[in-house]
Amino acid sequence: KSFNKLKKSIPKGLTELMDVEGIGAKKAGKLYKKLKIKSVKDLEKAIKKNKLKNIEGFGKKSEENIIRGLEFLKQSKGRQSLAIVLPQAEKIESRLKRIRGVKKATIAGSLRRHKKTIGDIDIVVSAKPSLGKKIIEFFVSMPEVDEVFAKGTTKASVKLKSGLDADLRVVPEESYGAALHYFTGPKDHNIDLRQLALKKGCKLNEYGLFKGNKQIAGETEKSIYKALGLSYIKPENREVYRGAS
Repeated sequence: KSFNKLKKSIPKGLTELMDVEGIGAKKAGKLYKKLKIKSVKDLEKAIKKNKLKNIEGFGKKSEENIIRGLEFLKQSKGRQSLAIVLPQAEKIESRLKRIRGVKKATIAGSLRRHKKTIGDIDIVVSAKPSLGKKIIEFFVSMPEVDEVFAKGTTKASVKLKSGLDADLRVVPEESYGAALHYFTGPKDHNIDLRQLALKKGCKLNEYGLFKGNKQIAGETEKSIYKALGLSYIKPENREVYRGAS
């Protein structure tokens, strides 16, 4: 009751501050009363000008928590929780696996890395190039699809009725591991491995690991790591690897 009473006493529009982790109704009210902060934008300006330290109850640790909360809020815009997105993606993945001629189908992207919030769904499928068009047509015709952004013989992008975007890539078996690695990310990890490949006189891209014109790895992710002299790194641990920097 006291929380609801306090929340109602906060000026209209100020409640968006309470979306920031580390700011409750009491702190939001204090920010407004002392600094006339009534939006996330106002809060960011106040932090840049180092104004929060003048308010009782807003110490250094509190400010650090609020800054982290602001970053998380930015990253979460337009995203959905892992628990909500994973069942949707697994359902699509399962359907794709049942298409005749599909060798493998695997969820990629931030979903495969088990991030807390997900911006879109990425799936990589392994099949003969001649089956690409059939697989793409199946994907864009699923009942979950609300809008088709683009479709070809090897890739398609759609918007799902849940509000998320979904991308599909169809690749040949020899490139499956390389494509899965590339579309799983994150970007920094991919850059690190490409740099490591260059140091070893090779080239790494979404099609495979090449020495000159010869592909030396890429059918599986493990083959790429092994060829680069690395132990396999699980998707959820790829955020922290900076070994090639």
